[in-house]
Amino acid sequence: MNYLSSQHDGYGLEINCSPIGVNVLWSDGSLSWYSSDLKQEKNYQVNGQRSCNSNDPNVAFTISDTGVICSIDCRQDQPNILTKPSNHLTETAIASFDIGLAVSFKTYIKCFDIRNMKVVCTINEAHCDDIVDVAFWRGLLVSASQDNLCCVIDYTQGNNGILETINVGKPLGLLGVASNKYLTIVSDDNAFVIYNGETSTIECQIDDLRTITSIGDETPSTILKGCMIDNKIGTATSFDSGKLMLSTWLGTNSFLPRSEAHCHSALVRDYEVINDIVYSTGEDGKIFVYNINTSPRQQSQPLHQSKVTTSLRERGERRSNRMSED
Repeated sequence: MNYLSSQHDGYGLEINCSPIGVNVLWSDGSLSWYSSDLKQEKNYQVNGQRSCNSNDPNVAFTISDTGVICSIDCRQDQPNILTKPSNHLTETAIASFDIGLAVSFKTYIKCFDIRNMKVVCTINEAHCDDIVDVAFWRGLLVSASQDNLCCVIDYTQGNNGILETINVGKPLGLLGVASNKYLTIVSDDNAFVIYNGETSTIECQIDDLRTITSIGDETPSTILKGCMIDNKIGTATSFDSGKLMLSTWLGTNSFLPRSEAHCHSALVRDYEVINDIVYSTGEDGKIFVYNINTSPRQQSQPLHQSKVTTSLRERGERRSNRMSED
């Protein structure tokens, strides 16, 4: 066997790696902490919708669809509730940086000091539609929205800190901090953008990255966030069959296949690459850890029908339905 694996009752939504292990957010609202070998597991029910790591390798943060923020310390048995419920939220996102925590609530962002959870600033002039992802990059806050815009913000200045606005021309879905220099942006319909923060320019923009990262006749389902692979900008193509194709950027609009794995039996929802090790989770309720230089696969695995209703490929449908209702 050339991989490690673990099983959960829910669908894997997000995976985050830290020096002491791995945490996964599941579709049943729980977050699980695992040791690096996946043998030790602790589960916390937090009704989480999104998650992120913190500057403490033992702690992760989650936010629920009612705005409840929790910190989950793997050394403790219970989560720590940091905020009380607010209104029901259609979209949320969360990211942390040093002592700061940024959380999006529909069209605005609040930044907290995690030492006392006091609001440092509120940003409500960057977007006019749901914010679907936030990240910290180059000491700044980055936000992605269904209004087609990605904003780079000096969060210490609130609304006056909106420094750059990147118009992708399509509703956005995912941000990926590939390096201090490069940010990746993925749209709902799988457009892929690589943005250079040093020159404030788009160096790559492909309308549908699936068209050049397919495997034979098998059509990919979705493009995942960008990352760093072999000291190059990388991305992942996810297939309904459970295959995961990792590719690296060659410059302009060219990508080179790097690794193909078929560990999962349903769509991979999230992944991370740390050095040569790949961590992935998906709609089959499993986590896999394997070396990128291998081609791990399971034998005789059934094809699972996706039942999760919050995947990227459905955000566009949700948006279209909302616009028609308006």
